[in-house]
Amino acid sequence: MLSKYCHHEPKILLTANWAQAIREVGQSFEGGVNEFRRVLKMYSMEVGFEYDLVKNTKERIIAIYKRRNTNNCMWHVYATLQKINGYFYIRTLNNVHTCGAAVRTTKNSRMSSELVASLIRDKVRDKPLTRPTDVVYDFKVNYGLDITYHHAWWGVERAKNELFGHQSLSFDLLRWYKEETERTNPGSIIEIDYDSNTGHFKRVFVSFYACIYGFWYCRPMLFLDGTFLKGRYKGNLLAATAKDGDQGLFPLAFTIVDSEDEDNWYWFLTHLSNVLSREDRPITFVSNRHRSIVNAIPAVFPNSYHAYCLHHLKGNLRDKLSGCPNSFKEMIIKKFSDCAYAPSPASFHSKINQLRRECGDKVRTFLDNLLDENWANAYFMGQRYGEMWSNAAESFNSQIREARHFPIIKLIDAIRVLLMNQMTTRREISRNWPTVLYPKIDSRLEEEIRKGRTWIVRSSGQDIFEVQSYPSVSVDIQRRTCSCYQWQINGFPCAHAAQALQKSGKNLLDYVERYFHTWCYFSAYSQSVFPIPTVGIQDYPASGCVIRPPSSKKQPGRPKKKRIPSKGEKVNQIRCGRCNKIGNHNKKTCKEPI
Repeated sequence: MLSKYCHHEPKILLTANWAQAIREVGQSFEGGVNEFRRVLKMYSMEVGFEYDLVKNTKERIIAIYKRRNTNNCMWHVYATLQKINGYFYIRTLNNVHTCGAAVRTTKNSRMSSELVASLIRDKVRDKPLTRPTDVVYDFKVNYGLDITYHHAWWGVERAKNELFGHQSLSFDLLRWYKEETERTNPGSIIEIDYDSNTGHFKRVFVSFYACIYGFWYCRPMLFLDGTFLKGRYKGNLLAATAKDGDQGLFPLAFTIVDSEDEDNWYWFLTHLSNVLSREDRPITFVSNRHRSIVNAIPAVFPNSYHAYCLHHLKGNLRDKLSGCPNSFKEMIIKKFSDCAYAPSPASFHSKINQLRRECGDKVRTFLDNLLDENWANAYFMGQRYGEMWSNAAESFNSQIREARHFPIIKLIDAIRVLLMNQMTTRREISRNWPTVLYPKIDSRLEEEIRKGRTWIVRSSGQDIFEVQSYPSVSVDIQRRTCSCYQWQINGFPCAHAAQALQKSGKNLLDYVERYFHTWCYFSAYSQSVFPIPTVGIQDYPASGCVIRPPSSKKQPGRPKKKRIPSKGEKVNQIRCGRCNKIGNHNKKTCKEPI
């Protein structure tokens, strides 16, 4: 029978080995004076005593017990530098304590942010978003030490600087990164823009050659979006992300800018047009209808197509319906979504007219400001392969969620590592695919064939067929169209087209676009993103103008409104916005002439 009172064994703290950190004469410290200082701090914290540094230089350290005259404790240590190998050696040591140091406290004056950084380095490497409050808690639980938030915050910052590079110095290393990228990944494009007078960083464009090459084998669609950066200097990351035929994300290019405005989007798309210079395919862009993107795309890509993300449009519509009952709001949004998915002009007009009758003036104004060819399937002129949302851009932003906190060089390199792993993994996976089409696409085609096995197909000549389904449709094989419009919308044979192709005796696989073939997928990932070693970064010569961090810029957002005093309120300390005097009146009641 278990005892009513369970006695748990005391937890073994991570500081247990610190008591043996200072042991004997002749003990060596490979890291030199810095390592000896760190070990001495750890030793004193675990043993539980304070010490004074009588001598503290790079070549010699003498430490004695702080209250030796009061407690008559003669502990001391003397260590010097061996210049031949750079090691620190203990020359003299009295390691006997007669001060009653066993009664220790959880606080120690020798605690420092440097020591905290050295102890949490591995944690920060594994979890870059480590918070100072987490560090304070971990030190209490795992080390039995109380540290201040100040030490924890600076410890995290020091660890990040050691692991990921210093935030302010990282901008000047962009030139080194550009040279190394062009050497290790020939054909990659990195363009840096900074103020030649002040040296302040403005923006940088990055596109690796493996992505430039592979995009030719992806569907001609690019999802545009921006996300906020969380580092010390903030800013935004703008990205153009594609999708392969298997719906996998394929980041093509990105840029880091100080803010998401029309000038920066135009600059990004201009450099993106250089990346797409060999493209003879019309490109379809999908975005969240940001005003800067709407204005920049036709200026840089006049022959492209621009589709608005349905998810963002429904969010905008939900704002217009603010204050309405939820049931009415969801009904209107559902009807709007039906309009967007309507495959034919006739069905679109039928649904949009019904929506206009019920929605109200605000929604009608919203619809009037939307061009049908930017959001409705029935009138979209390009090919969007059934993609109605810009979820690819959102997914890429999610993938770099932690990297957004890094210095700019580490951020760019984290994306490179992400691409390097993605290219290698997907190339190896596709190498073993036995089917002509991707496994998912092959299953999808089988499903379309199975769906229409009971339908009757009749030929009218010239590759035109009537499929007697429910309802009956017309299929034109040569033009790759079906009157159900699904072949045109999705860029993939629908069930009617599959039956017509089988009836004609033609090879069904010849009418599946190349982006859905295994060889095309493998080709998209056939090139590699190569490593960029940082061995020579310390020796990089800083020549010419040094690239400094960007000048501070207010982030987008609604400014805080000033409170206007109510009538009769005492406002002795408020300066009048009309006469600029301080008194018991305000702008509304001021009698001064304008």
